[in-house]
Amino acid sequence: MGIANIIPGVSGGTLAVILGIYEKLIDILSAIWKHIKENLKFLIPLFLGMGVAIILGSYAIDWGLDNFPIATTMFFIGLVIGGIPYIYLKVHKKYSIVNVLIFIIVVALVIFISLLSLNKEADLSNIDFLLVIKLFFVGMVAAATMIIPGISGSLVLMNLGYYEGIIEAIKGLTDLNKLGHNICILLPFGIGVIFGLIIIARLIKWLIHKFPVQSYFGILAFVIASIVCIILKMDASDFNVGEFILGFVLLSIGAFITFILARYDYNRNQTDDNDEDDLDNEVQDNEINDNKEIETENLENIDEKKDVE
Repeated sequence: MGIANIIPGVSGGTLAVILGIYEKLIDILSAIWKHIKENLKFLIPLFLGMGVAIILGSYAIDWGLDNFPIATTMFFIGLVIGGIPYIYLKVHKKYSIVNVLIFIIVVALVIFISLLSLNKEADLSNIDFLLVIKLFFVGMVAAATMIIPGISGSLVLMNLGYYEGIIEAIKGLTDLNKLGHNICILLPFGIGVIFGLIIIARLIKWLIHKFPVQSYFGILAFVIASIVCIILKMDASDFNVGEFILGFVLLSIGAFITFILARYDYNRNQTDDNDEDDLDNEVQDNEINDNKEIETENLENIDEKKDVE
């Protein structure tokens, strides 16, 4: 998820759906203070992994996109494709005019947003109070888009003109001479990200619980649209046969990885659902047996009364 969030066009929220942790992540973020210890056990390793991936990935992704742009991009397309079958199972045979319209509108909206490019890079060289406030709200917007499947947070940052500055600040954390300056950039941005995650998580949780089928039609639309957005961002001038073959291999590997992970999560959820059904049946059987015992006792008491009379 960390690597996905620093690649324009790739959605960290999409990978969270594909990897099977999306609903749990939304539930925890929307009620983070409840069961805080259990929530932190989930969030700390997740955010540590994302943090490490963002720092290291800011170098690795730059190298991959500079040297093998087509192959690197195709690998991430594969990661997205692999989880689609198990997302589709949540909406299979639940078609309606409203659901199909939601799907079409979301696909069109995501592609339209991805095509917007303001191409105005913000100046982060001089830190002042106004810039700190801007970075806070940019962080909130970026977090909201990071957690929505199919919307690339880094792409939104690029459109807002803050992508290159934020990436440079992350890479500059290893430069002691500019450490203070980079922290002044990343701290308000990071606080904004935290606020954005909590606020948007509450909205998404409400939608999933209130309109589950419609929400997953929207999520499926986000995921499929993200593939289109990634392809649209590819530069045709980088195309060559050798790299395309390498990219196809990497696409297959990426799809296989997320397919296996999504399948594992799906089977685990099915097992949990079956266990819950078995438990419910057992409870119902116990209630029936208890009722039968009570009826038997009542009948025996009636017979005893008759005998006494």
